[in-house]
Amino acid sequence: MGVDDWSVDADENLDIAGIDISEGCPAANVNNALRELMASVKEMAEDTSDSLDLKADDDAVMHLDGRETIPGIKTFTQTIAGSVTGSAGSATRDGSGNVITDTYVPNSDTLTNEQIDSIAYVSEGDAAATALSVVEAMVEEARAAALEASTYAAGANSLANRVTALESSSASLSSSLTLLSGSLTSLAGRVTTLETKVAALEVAITDAQIDGLFA
Repeated sequence: MGVDDWSVDADENLDIAGIDISEGCPAANVNNALRELMASVKEMAEDTSDSLDLKADDDAVMHLDGRETIPGIKTFTQTIAGSVTGSAGSATRDGSGNVITDTYVPNSDTLTNEQIDSIAYVSEGDAAATALSVVEAMVEEARAAALEASTYAAGANSLANRVTALESSSASLSSSLTLLSGSLTSLAGRVTTLETKVAALEVAITDAQIDGLFA
C-alpha cells in the first residue's frame, strides 16, 4: 500500500504496506511503519515515470526569459516594468494615464505600450486629489468646447445676416427691374403714338399739295 493508496482522512489509514497501525496496534509495529513510510516517500521522490508528475506543464507557465503569449486574464498587483502588448483591462485614469482606482474591467480597452509605461498606480489616499485634477481637466475641456461652439455660432449668425442682406438686395433689384419694364412699355406706347401722328401729317401735306396743283 503506497502513497497513492493513502487517504486524506487520517482515521482511514490503518496500515502501511500491510503493517498494522490501527488503534491499539503492537508497539513493535510503530518503528516498522515509520521505516516503511520513509521508504514510500523516497520512492515517490525518485519516481520518474508518467504515473507521478508534480511539475507543471511547461506550456502552461510563465517563464523568466524569452518571448511568449499568455492566454487568459492576468492581474498584476505591482507596477509593470517594460513593454506589454495585447488586450488589457481598463482602469480609471486621468488625462496623463495615471490610474485613479484599482477598478478592473476585463477586455474593455486596449492600451499601447506607451500608455502602459505611463501608468502610475496611486494609493487610496491620493485618489481624491487625482480625481479632483481629472474633474478640473474635464471642466477646462468643456469650457474650450463651449468657446469653440460659440465661435461657430457667431460665424453662422454672420453668414445668416449676409444672406438676409443679399435677399433684400435681390428684392430691391427685382422691384427696380419691374419699374424699368413699365417705363419701357410706356415709352414704346408714346413712340407708337408719335409715329401715327407723323404718318398722318405726311398724308395731310400731300393732299394739300395736290389741291394746290389743281386750284
